[in-house]
Amino acid sequence: MLLIRAESLAKTGTDLNKAIDDINAIIDRAYSNDNRKLDASATAADIISETRYQRRIELLFQGDRTHEIKRLGAIEGQPMFVRGHEWNCPGFMLQFPITEKTSIFDINPTGGCN
Repeated sequence: MLLIRAESLAKTGTDLNKAIDDINAIIDRAYSNDNRKLDASATAADIISETRYQRRIELLFQGDRTHEIKRLGAIEGQPMFVRGHEWNCPGFMLQFPITEKTSIFDINPTGGCN
């Protein structure tokens, strides 16, 4: 919830100090030193960047990354690429890692995203 609030506050520019406090609370809990904390003079772009970085490492292996990529691609309209394919590629729905390929299991095609 702190990450969502910090990113929202930074994107709207309403309360950057509260957004910095939210990010720093997460950093306090996660790290044993203070050198990763955001400075009080951090800009909205700094806060957004740090929020997205912290979201990526906080939610690792929780299945949030695909949702995050689609959210950023759809909302911001920026080109988002995953392994060389656009975020909204039809083949992105269900992909198996190349290590799963065997003599009896062929990998699905990428869905025309090349």
